[in-house]
Amino acid sequence: TFRLPTMDNLQLTAEAEMVENDVFSFAKAIKVNLSPATSGKTKHLSDSTALWTQRIESPNAISLNLIFSSFRLTKGDSLFIIANDGEDIFGPLTDKDNLQSGIYPTRLFHADNLTIYYKYNSKTQKNNLVVGQINHGFRGFPQPNSLSGDECSLYADLSGITDEAYEKARRSVAILMINGTVSCTGVLVNNAENLDRPYLLTAAHCFLNDNSFDESYVPTMVAYFNYESPLGNPDIRGSFEFTSHSPTLKAYAVDMDMTLVELSSSLPKDYRPIYSGWNLATNPSSPYYGIHHPNSSTKRVTIDNGTLSTISYSNMISNAHFQVNGWETGTTQPGSSGSPLFDKDFRLLGCLTGGNSECSNSLSDQYYKLNRVWDYYIAQDKQLKNWLNPSNLSISTCDFRNPYTEFEAYRKKSISSASDVIALTLKDVFLPTAYARSE
Repeated sequence: TFRLPTMDNLQLTAEAEMVENDVFSFAKAIKVNLSPATSGKTKHLSDSTALWTQRIESPNAISLNLIFSSFRLTKGDSLFIIANDGEDIFGPLTDKDNLQSGIYPTRLFHADNLTIYYKYNSKTQKNNLVVGQINHGFRGFPQPNSLSGDECSLYADLSGITDEAYEKARRSVAILMINGTVSCTGVLVNNAENLDRPYLLTAAHCFLNDNSFDESYVPTMVAYFNYESPLGNPDIRGSFEFTSHSPTLKAYAVDMDMTLVELSSSLPKDYRPIYSGWNLATNPSSPYYGIHHPNSSTKRVTIDNGTLSTISYSNMISNAHFQVNGWETGTTQPGSSGSPLFDKDFRLLGCLTGGNSECSNSLSDQYYKLNRVWDYYIAQDKQLKNWLNPSNLSISTCDFRNPYTEFEAYRKKSISSASDVIALTLKDVFLPTAYARSE
């Protein structure tokens, strides 16, 4: 057993809140080197097959997640992770789960102990699988009931807007876990030619390490889609099953706070993905909508009926940000960083950099402008145009893309009250089997 020292969750939370800069910190990273060659127990099942078992314990942990710094399974290998002595089973992972980065960030486990079972060809290198980082969760992520108090009544849930365009836009938004320790928000974004490229846009400051952009953080990202509560009830957790791991960095510009990544593969049908459209207008029309995961909560929406201002924010490139001068409905919080700002037609205008808005007020927020980061820099890895309009089409707007229009998956419509939620099984409510193809 590899046992981490006991940590003070309250102290870690207080320290995180002192330094928090729009990201939501929820875990402490511990660097390790655990592999069949260095730790755990190895049992030889045959001349060519071995089973490596490694138990990990972190007293007082609210959650745990791992980053495999080396993840290169060979054909026939299989890996399971068992949390809380069997309460949660993750796997099997096989060679088909190998990623281009050579690493693998796991999803989050609400547990204080994990056991890894790795069956492998004993004739291969034992360093094909290495746990390089254990992340001890000192506060909740995601937090299903973090917004249920009176102080946070400014938040709007998802049940109050039925507009079809809004329904599409919200399906483009994901909560992001980065380096296994912080959360932000991101948005799937379409390209001018409707090519099958799973691009996701978020904020550069979500990847900062000692105030510098850390490219090694990018493949540690796990995106959770459909993290929404049935009935918009913050006390009922959303789905935790729809994940995408370890994207590839395409472009970033720290001085405008933009980061564009490409997911490791196209999202499956039961994720119901929508790639948001965009608008390069300098003076778009209201109302404006922000869709985000404040404090790592289930998905929320904020609404502004006013006029956007163009400002120079902090020490970044001049006139690179829209400012929402005050929300009529809802506010943002740490964890909302990187979330999209949509126009009246739910086309993307930009993503959240920062601001003064918080749970107890609705002050200003600043979003980097899509039209400013579009081609401000010539270098392809510092702009968006090269990726979202590679053929240089003469357009300033782009519509959303649904990759599964012909045979779209739909959520069950049988949930009409809280009692219905209780009556359904866990599988019915939360797992991908809760979706059925339309006729």
